[in-house]
Amino acid sequence: MRLILQYTPYFHNLSGFFFCLLILIFESKAQNPEAKPAYPLSIQEQFVSIPSPPLLRVPLHMEFTPKQANMDFDPSIKNLIAPHRSKEQEESMKLHRLKIDAIKNDPSVRRKGTDEAESGGPLKLTIGTTFYGDIDGACPNDNTIAVSKAGRIISMMNSHVGIYNTSGAKLNFYTLTEFFRGSTNSSPCDPKVEYDPVADRFFMFIQDCGSDNTKNNIAFGFSKTNDPNGSWNIYKFATDPFGDGSWSDYPKVAINQDEVFVSINLFGKNGGSYRQAILYQLDKTDGYAGRTMDYKIWTGFKNGTILPIRSGANGHYGPGIYAVQAVAGGGSYINYYDITGKLSDANSRLIHQQLNTDAYQPGSPAYQYNTSYRLDVGDCRMQDGYYQNGVIHFVFTAEDGSGYSGIRYHRIDPVKLDINNYQFFSSADERDFAYPAISPFSNIPTDRSSVIHFASSGKDFYPDMRAKLYHHDFSSDNSIRVKVGPGPNKDCDNGDYVRWGDYSGIARHYGLSAPTVWIAGSVGNDIKYSWWTYIAEIKAVATATHDPLTSHEVVLSPNPAFDKVKVEFELKQATPLIFAIYNSTGQLVSRIFESDVAQGNNVFSFSTGQLVAGNYFLKILNNQNEILKTEPFVVVGH
Repeated sequence: MRLILQYTPYFHNLSGFFFCLLILIFESKAQNPEAKPAYPLSIQEQFVSIPSPPLLRVPLHMEFTPKQANMDFDPSIKNLIAPHRSKEQEESMKLHRLKIDAIKNDPSVRRKGTDEAESGGPLKLTIGTTFYGDIDGACPNDNTIAVSKAGRIISMMNSHVGIYNTSGAKLNFYTLTEFFRGSTNSSPCDPKVEYDPVADRFFMFIQDCGSDNTKNNIAFGFSKTNDPNGSWNIYKFATDPFGDGSWSDYPKVAINQDEVFVSINLFGKNGGSYRQAILYQLDKTDGYAGRTMDYKIWTGFKNGTILPIRSGANGHYGPGIYAVQAVAGGGSYINYYDITGKLSDANSRLIHQQLNTDAYQPGSPAYQYNTSYRLDVGDCRMQDGYYQNGVIHFVFTAEDGSGYSGIRYHRIDPVKLDINNYQFFSSADERDFAYPAISPFSNIPTDRSSVIHFASSGKDFYPDMRAKLYHHDFSSDNSIRVKVGPGPNKDCDNGDYVRWGDYSGIARHYGLSAPTVWIAGSVGNDIKYSWWTYIAEIKAVATATHDPLTSHEVVLSPNPAFDKVKVEFELKQATPLIFAIYNSTGQLVSRIFESDVAQGNNVFSFSTGQLVAGNYFLKILNNQNEILKTEPFVVVGH
């Protein structure tokens, strides 16, 4: 019964008292941390175990108090950041791209796109408030977004931090240099922002964009309150954590019930080759309070980007955190990790197991309409993921078998480690999909519905932003286009391909009763042919039959009809309706009228002058194309 009642935000037959009571029940349940399940003995025996690194401490570097700009004048300043290329994949990717591009452009190879079938699940996606963020971003934009319960949005990219409300009004903005002043020494890049719904605070990450290990830094920002326009505690770390001449690149961030986790890749001196991935475990309570902060640096990971899995529910999970890793250049396994304890736990371990899976590899660069410039689809590094109700969800980009890039979405039970429980989708036409981000999309904790936001582009299409809904049962709906810009991107060409991505942003809005996420991505334009940041609200629409008719006693007259038909009916509430005529064999003759119809008694009429004599049916449908009423009628000769 509880599950049935919790779906009622999409219906209208509960009193306000019961609705509020259910929200309180949900909020109370969601605030309780979700404990990680124990592994069966058979699985425990297969893990490689690495002991905990030492506990370290770092003092507060500075407190940042935002300047308060007059947004009425729309002031702006921009850091000019050169195209920033992630270095995990080196020259070997060029040969791979040529090989896959030959497949993509082979006319004998048929497209295998799967993003074309509607499942008819209980919810569908609809677009709410939308607006442009900080126009004219860097190369790439590296969009990331967070939204608080109070409806304050932080949008970050490779030049700016923007603060907005959910109506799209810009409340403040800063350059990355300004926000982290004194913490960075060169052009800052690769921003990340997350909202912590339990502490009601924000967390930021930034790094110096460059390979000079002698002066570059990374920095962490913790908001002191739930107001992103208020003060922030900033902590500074050297980009060379072990003093061996390394520099950092390509971060991933997650928050659990106790701590913040940040993974980065380390490379050698002067732009040298990949060395290792590391993961910071930070005491978030210290950070929010501005105290000297405890932390650890975990090592021992296999080569490649580590994705720590963030919490999907209000209550967070723990202790420790899950993490996953794919082979950037393609492979047939995924590395699974678990940091088993809190910072204070001396017995905490990093445990690891290699899970064999179906092979994957990167696709070739995407086309853009009206230009020869190609877009870099990236590689197979893990992009985004969350954990909720015993299931790990994560997404990354992979080639679809016909040269094009699509999205691979896994759901893993950490007790079963069922790595091959996944879905793959790609475009049914000549488009590439890349840079996915994922968020839970239900207010019922046991529901596994998710929304995936991603970028797409093709020969006949400008770069756009899309969103796709996966239901609890792992069925999905066709993706929807959220925004397409008025042109391609040519500005971010690095001599190889145009930089695109390197990641997209998505954030759950935990302050609303109905499932809602906010996304941030990049679209092209026809002015400077650069990237523009676009921000959008994605909401749920119920697809269960909604019958607004007060009574099914619809009166159609006269019948038989000579020249005009009149239909009388009553609606419980205003609603969109569709009126359609079908012939006696069930074939559609015409959708003769679509309109919002007012509450109360209504009379709809139409002429029969376009119909030959015979038997027909008038069907009244709602805006989900569900038939509410079918009325037979006869047309006599004119």
